[in-house]
Parts: sequence; structure tokens; C-alpha cells
Amino acid sequence: GYTTEEFYDDPDLGGKIVHPDDRGILRSMLENKDMLQKPVVIRLIRKDGTTIWTEHNTNPVYDTESRLVAIEGITRDITERKKIEESLRESEELHRITLGNITDAVFITDDNGVFTYISPHVGIIFDFLVDENIKLTNISELFGHNLFDIDELKQRGEIRNIEHEITDTAGMKRAMLINVKSVSIGGGTVLYTCHDITDRKKILEELRQSEERLELALSAADMGTWEWDFISGKVVSFHFVRMLGYSETELPLTLKTVLSLIHPDDRSGVEEALKENISGKMETFEFEFRVKTKDGRWKWILSRGKIIERKSNGEPVRMIGTHIDITERKTVEERIRDTAKFPEENPNPVLRIEKDGTLLYA
Repeated sequence: GYTTEEFYDDPDLGGKIVHPDDRGILRSMLENKDMLQKPVVIRLIRKDGTTIWTEHNTNPVYDTESRLVAIEGITRDITERKKIEESLRESEELHRITLGNITDAVFITDDNGVFTYISPHVGIIFDFLVDENIKLTNISELFGHNLFDIDELKQRGEIRNIEHEITDTAGMKRAMLINVKSVSIGGGTVLYTCHDITDRKKILEELRQSEERLELALSAADMGTWEWDFISGKVVSFHFVRMLGYSETELPLTLKTVLSLIHPDDRSGVEEALKENISGKMETFEFEFRVKTKDGRWKWILSRGKIIERKSNGEPVRMIGTHIDITERKTVEERIRDTAKFPEENPNPVLRIEKDGTLLYA
């Protein structure tokens, strides 16, 4: 929201607009040369007082004696991306909490369906007290006569994940997930465990709709997500496949397939970054590399990922991440490098900043 003249008039303005909690990151950038080579995310405060998330890609400028004299770079507003990531995190957290608080109801019956045991928790799911439930004599009064095939149960010993709808005493429809198992407990021969999944199904539907909205938003931003299953070796990322011009059936993804598409000059760097992440030396994976499209062109990709599940011995099980097409950004950076020596003739935005944060040129 500021003008170029305002930055010239106030040399400290570049530091003032950085969010107070992120100013340490800015100081670290100026003190640590390695940070100048990597994308950095910080919050900036606009002139109207609103806060935005920004990603900065910088390029240090040294004099003939290898002293840092200026920093050039480009800044991208990633506020919408941050909102999407936060929304997905909150949605997943709500889903996890809901699933973690489901309570089971347990019944045991004889071969004819007559109750031999009713758990005290039954009232939570079926909305009536245990002494009221005792008036019921047969499981069919709750689930009907065709919940499962008794011959199949005798053959298999257990039937899992039977979805069934009931009506509680208040007349409300409830979705149940039922497992049945052959047992021999105090005269009982069939054990039923029942989960009320009504809320979960509602949340899953909301999550499905949320994921659809997220997919549309990611697609609009030319971003996507990926997941790597270390056990099967498969990599799942429909957006990545489509971004390269393939259909899902044309390009079944594995790590070997992905690495084969990476530019030879970038492949070893990607492999090394993955090894450091897998070994635990680096908490997250982040790398920019080129991949070959179906029509033979090269696209620049920024990929970030993190291992979210490991075995007890530390071996990775699952890794998830995001990727974004940064080809346009790379093209701009190349133009900036080509014209950095002649900023007056450069058609692209260029910033030159002293090591102490003073703005030299904008």
C-alpha cells in the first residue's frame, strides 16, 4: 500500500512494515548468508494496518572483496495459501477429535438373537437407559432380521463395518457402524459392537466438500498436494500428474517415476535432500527443481514435505507435502539476474538493501 517515494523518504520503512514477531527472521537473513539463498516466509503490515503473509526469494550482491553490499529479490503475497492451509489443519483437527470421542455399545446374544449381555454405555448411543433396554428381548428389535448372514458369520467368524440406520426413542435417524463376532461367553454366541457414526458421517461430508473447495483453490493457484507411502512405494498426487500433461492412468507415480522426470542437473540435489529428511537430519523437505512435461518442456517446481509417520525403529512410513509451479517466478528471477547490473533499464521490480536494512534502490 506504500509508494516508492515513501520508502525513499523513510529508509527504515522496510523494517517497520515487518510484523514484530517476524523481525527476528529479517535480522537472521542479514546475519546468515545461507538464509539469503532460500525462500523465507514473513508477515508484513500494510499501510491500512492489515497483515499479509509473504514469501521472499532473495539474491545477495557482493563487491569485489566478497563483502555483502546489497540484497535483491522478489516478494509474493501468499496470504490466501496460508488461509487454505490453516483451514485444512482446523478441519483435520476437528475430524480427529470427533473420531476420538466415539463410545461403543456392546451386546451379546445367543443363536436366536436373545440378549445375554447389554453394556452400560448403550444409552449413550440408543438414547435410553439400560433398564428400559432390558425390556427388549431380541437384537432384531433394534436392527431388524437381516443385519447379516448367519451362515457367513459361522464361516468367517467375524463380519466388520456393517452400516445400518436406526431410529432412536426421540424419532431421530442415526447411522451405526456394527461389527459382529462369533464368541462363547456365558451362553452368548454373537457379540455386537456398535459405533454411532452419525456425526462422523456429517463431518466426513463437510470435509469432502471442504476438500473439494480446497482442490479448486489449489488448482486456481496451480498448487497441489502429494503423499508418499514408503511401504508400497507409491506417490499419490493427481494434480502433479495433470500439471505435467498426463492423465492419472498414463503416469502411475512411484519415487522412481518422479525421479526419472526430474532434470538431470537437479536430480542428485533432490535425492540428497530426501535422504537428509528421511534420516532425520532435516525436519522438512524443501527443494526447487525442474520436471519434464509430456510435451517435452521443463517446468520449475517448488516442493515441500514432511514425514508424518515412522515405525518404532525410526523408518519412515508416510510423507505428505505440497508442490507449486514456479516456472513464471524462475523466469522473472532470470531476467532480474540478467539486468541486475543495469537497474534503471530493468522492467521488473528490483530492491537493493544495505546489510543494515537501509533501502538503496527500489
